[in-house]
Amino acid sequence: MFHRDFVAHMIIALVLCAGSVAGQGRISIDVVEGTTTSGLLEYDVKVRFLLRITNDSENSIDGMANGFRVFSPDGARWNTTSIDTLGTIGAEYFDGGIIFNHFSITGSGADTVGFAAYRIYREGLPVGFDDPVLSITIGPIDPHYPCRHICVDSCFYPPSGVWMWALPCSFPAWEGPYCFAAPCYNVNANDGSGDDCILRIGYPLE
Repeated sequence: MFHRDFVAHMIIALVLCAGSVAGQGRISIDVVEGTTTSGLLEYDVKVRFLLRITNDSENSIDGMANGFRVFSPDGARWNTTSIDTLGTIGAEYFDGGIIFNHFSITGSGADTVGFAAYRIYREGLPVGFDDPVLSITIGPIDPHYPCRHICVDSCFYPPSGVWMWALPCSFPAWEGPYCFAAPCYNVNANDGSGDDCILRIGYPLE
């Protein structure tokens, strides 16, 4: 019953946001864990993308619903994908609850994960909030597909079908897709240093 009530609150809030204009607020990748010293994604370990949420608007945020897509434009493979909170938000701000959704998390094609939160009596996300909040974890990355890229981007996901913060309504900025490279050698072959591999970050791959 609680879960159903939470979803109902979120849907009502998002419906009320229909037709609203873009507002302030940002989501960005803050840190990537599971990289080499040169910034390339490591093979055979879990890779974590830590997402920072910034509320630089003039209002606290009552609710949010954001989806993320993890994909490879050139055929990289990894084990699975998951999303979780880093513990910097919770009932202190969103006593209505926090929900994580996982769709198609096979490590092939495009994996989709979603995050939603809603307040009832608490403040919501306060003005000036600026902390790493979420982690998207993938991997391990398969070394049999070297010199490939893995990207993280925003996306819509059911049931809301929006990328939105609610009441006051806003659409947080996102500068992705953020794209990262894995070394250009097969780690099982021990045949090179991977120096030819270039880290490509923060823009679509051609």
